[in-house]
Amino acid sequence: MAETSLYDRLGLSTSFMPCNGESFHDAVDQAYEAGWRTIEIAPTKHLGLTGHPHLRCGVGFEFDEISPSERNRIISSVTRFPLRTVHGAQADLNLASRNAGIRRESMRQCILSAEFARDIGAWGVTYHLGVPRPGQGAEDSKFAVQHNIEAGKQLAQFAEKHNLRMGFEHAGTWPDPGPMMEILEGIGSQQFGFHFDVGHAWLAPPCDPMAWLELLANRLVMVHLHGTFYRPDRGFENHGSLESDDCTDLSALLEKIDGHAYKGPMVFEILSPTISDYLQRAEKSREILLNIDEAQRGKVRNEPSAAPESKLNPPVSTAAGIADRIRKIRLLIFDFDGVFTDNRVQVNQEGTESVSCWRGDGLGVNRLRALGIDMAIVSTETNPVVAARGRKQGIRCIQGVDDKLAELNRIADESSLSMDQLAFMGNDINDLSALRAVALPIVVKDAHPDVLPHAVYCTDARGGYGAVREVCDLFAEVLESR
Repeated sequence: MAETSLYDRLGLSTSFMPCNGESFHDAVDQAYEAGWRTIEIAPTKHLGLTGHPHLRCGVGFEFDEISPSERNRIISSVTRFPLRTVHGAQADLNLASRNAGIRRESMRQCILSAEFARDIGAWGVTYHLGVPRPGQGAEDSKFAVQHNIEAGKQLAQFAEKHNLRMGFEHAGTWPDPGPMMEILEGIGSQQFGFHFDVGHAWLAPPCDPMAWLELLANRLVMVHLHGTFYRPDRGFENHGSLESDDCTDLSALLEKIDGHAYKGPMVFEILSPTISDYLQRAEKSREILLNIDEAQRGKVRNEPSAAPESKLNPPVSTAAGIADRIRKIRLLIFDFDGVFTDNRVQVNQEGTESVSCWRGDGLGVNRLRALGIDMAIVSTETNPVVAARGRKQGIRCIQGVDDKLAELNRIADESSLSMDQLAFMGNDINDLSALRAVALPIVVKDAHPDVLPHAVYCTDARGGYGAVREVCDLFAEVLESR
């Protein structure tokens, strides 16, 4: 599968979409309709930024105030973007506050943001470092470092459980990378890394973004980009468009990031009076970076491709090729574990098992059923949960199947179909025989490495995090365009 291009990785943040009466959905729709493929969701409204003359309260939502149906609507809205990330929680919280109540509430909000990131299949979730009180000396700095480590360890447990990237963003609190390095070392998790913000690195002397990258680029989990400029009467100011930048060597910055093989989101945080103005400034900033990237690599610019194209293996090498296959499919068969679920199982002290499914899959299944596509679940396991989920989705379920290819042949004969009319979606080596036999083999993003080469289509979403919905929506978009 081809890597995601720089064009596709550059994105927008909802916290920098100023609210002039628009809802969260209005803002996200504008970004999507403008063709952006990466979005950073800052769930809570960043009220602390409203003092700036060019930024009103950024669009957002409060976890404690939205209903389950509204949460599902938000998830459906943001999962249209191939690359998604979460940045929270509120700017006025502090994981290293001297007030224990504020620390507890900050952690609660961080966990809520992590749960949301998990539910949307995000690239990752990042947070502001807890900060010491200004001017309080070494003792207060030591207190802040220790509480950031404690908070990071707690968050890292969630990250490791759900295979989620996490990181702390520096905010100009410390003048050098030393405390951040100490914090990450203290957390001690490969899932937990560094969120680099180019403007924040200019806020504290010696004001050297490259020094941060020199030491921490190998721990990158997220990048914020914006223009920084210096004025003698005001000092450093940031969150401008890149065309206003007169401080940062953007070419050296890109080269350093690329040299450490970072291929994640790079989000523009640009102050603007309106959402449309933000989109325009971000577009100009993207153009600047793409020109730099093109000059560095001496290559033709990698403009965005049709959405499915970057995920297709030979012999289907175009979006048209996969669309042709989809139009011939009459039956879509799913594995269950690792496809409808995240491939984990919880076992309580009585030995009762439970699994986690993604609620939004049902909407995709219903949409596809309305278009006349039959569906089935074929599972090796025998578990009441599989049958219950199949009933709720209205999909026939066959369990205890040791030979999936034989079962697919039986189903095809029973339905008077050929293998050229079947698609199969799996995730592990026991799915290989079925994947090799059907016209359209599909695997989830986190499938076993031995399975990936046999897929024609690999989802952006992980199993249990909207992969089924993604495939159903892809089928529906092709079939509805006939």
